[in-house]
Amino acid sequence: MKEPPLYLSRSSPESGTSPAHLFPPLPATCWSIDSSPEGSGAGATSNPSQGATLTYHLKARPEAPVTLEIVDAGGSLVRTLSSELEPPYIPEDHPDFDPEDEREADLTAVAGFNRAAWDLQYDGAMRIPGSTNDGGDVDVGPLVPPGNYRLRLIVDGKAYEQPLSVRPDPRSEAAVADIEEQIAFLLEVRDRISAISAQAILARSMREQLEAHHERLADESGHEELLALGGKVLEKIEVVEQALYSPNARVNYDIMTGRDGGAKLYSRYGNLYLASLEHSGPPTQGMREVNVELSALFDRAGTELDGIISEDLAELNALATELGVDYVVTGRGIGLSQ
Repeated sequence: MKEPPLYLSRSSPESGTSPAHLFPPLPATCWSIDSSPEGSGAGATSNPSQGATLTYHLKARPEAPVTLEIVDAGGSLVRTLSSELEPPYIPEDHPDFDPEDEREADLTAVAGFNRAAWDLQYDGAMRIPGSTNDGGDVDVGPLVPPGNYRLRLIVDGKAYEQPLSVRPDPRSEAAVADIEEQIAFLLEVRDRISAISAQAILARSMREQLEAHHERLADESGHEELLALGGKVLEKIEVVEQALYSPNARVNYDIMTGRDGGAKLYSRYGNLYLASLEHSGPPTQGMREVNVELSALFDRAGTELDGIISEDLAELNALATELGVDYVVTGRGIGLSQ
C-alpha cells in the first residue's frame, strides 16, 4: 500500500474542525554544506534537505497575515516567519536591483494545506533603509544550535504549537560548548549591527526634521538665532551619522573606494559578522580584538548622540518655545540600548 502524504498520515481529529492546525514536524538536522571551488564541479553530488519542513492547515483564508514564531527551550524568540511579503530592501530604481529576483513571503495563507520551511537560522540584523553595507547582506542569521524548539503558528490571534527537535550534523565533531560560544558571539555582533541601524535611523530622522524646519523658515525674518543654533546641532548630528554609516554611499563600490571616509561602523561590523558566520568554531583572537575596537567606537557615537538629544535638542526646543515658533525636533521612537 502506498504511504499517504505526511499531512494525512500525521493528521489529528481536530484538524478538520479547528480554524487552523499545525502538524507535528519531523526532526531537522543542522547540516554543514559547502560549495565546490568556484567554476568547478569536483565532488558535486545531491545534498540532503536543509531546514525544517512545516505543514499546516487553514480552514479558511485568515483575515490577518499568518505568522510562525520559533522559540528556543529557554523561551526566547529565535525567528519570525510571515505570510506578508516585506517590501524589497533594494528599490527598483537602485543600480543594484535585480529584475529577475523573484521574492516570495515566508508563508502561504490559503484555505487548505500549506507548507513552508524554516532554514534553521536566527533572525538577521536590522538594516539601515536605503543604505549599503560593503560587508554584504547582514540580514542573515546564524544557524541555531541543536536542541529542542517550539513552533508557534499564529492565525487571526490564536496560537497553535508543536515541538521541533533540531539535531546536530552527524559528521561534525565540534563540541557543543564551541558551537554555543560561536553563536553567542554572532548574536552579540548581530545585535550590535541592529543597534547601529537604530541609531542611524534616529540620527537621520533628527537631521531631516532640522532640514525641513530650516527650509520652511529660511525666507522668514526674526528666526536668525534659532536657525543659527539649529545649524550647529545639525552639524553635530551629521558627524555622528557619518561615524555610524555612509549616508552618501549609493552602492558598495562607493565605500570600497574610500569615498566619504570609507567603511564606517555599519560596514565594519558587517564584515566582522559575515566573516564570523563563515568561521567554524569559537571566535578567533583577531575577531574578539576587532569587536573590542569597534565597540569602543560604537559607545562613543552613542554617547555623542545621547548628548545631542538630552542637551542640544533640549536647548533648541526651549528656544523655539520661548520665541513662539513651531520648531520642535524629537529624538524619540527608537531605543538606543542593546
